[in-house]
Amino acid sequence: MDREIKFRGKRLDNGEWVEGGIYQTRDGRVFIIEDTWTEGDPIHPGEIIRMFDGHEVDPATVGQFIGRQDGHGQDMYEGDKAIWIAKANAELNYEGVISWDEKSLGWSHGDCGMDIYDNYKIIDETEVSRGAKDGE
Repeated sequence: MDREIKFRGKRLDNGEWVEGGIYQTRDGRVFIIEDTWTEGDPIHPGEIIRMFDGHEVDPATVGQFIGRQDGHGQDMYEGDKAIWIAKANAELNYEGVISWDEKSLGWSHGDCGMDIYDNYKIIDETEVSRGAKDGE
């Protein structure tokens, strides 16, 4: 697979962000599954072991990785509040929430409908919520 597919959400137990795969139970609970590596355990000392840690997250905070990073190398997720930085004129900078646009079938930046390309900076990860995505 050529692209990385991952999700991010806020853990219910401690409020920290976690990244990884996603799993939803029949009753609507959502888990992010972290893929981690650790060196050994009592049964396999000295071996590198792959572990999968599941963390229940608030479904309203879940966002999909959009396959791009901002100008500082930070992964960009659906629901992130970002600013588009105009190189020529700072007055043209535009803040918005990253979302999927059904019309263009691509990721866009708020109501302006700009496609996500370059010159972005994540300014607030905490905007990820159903309310921020739906404009409530």
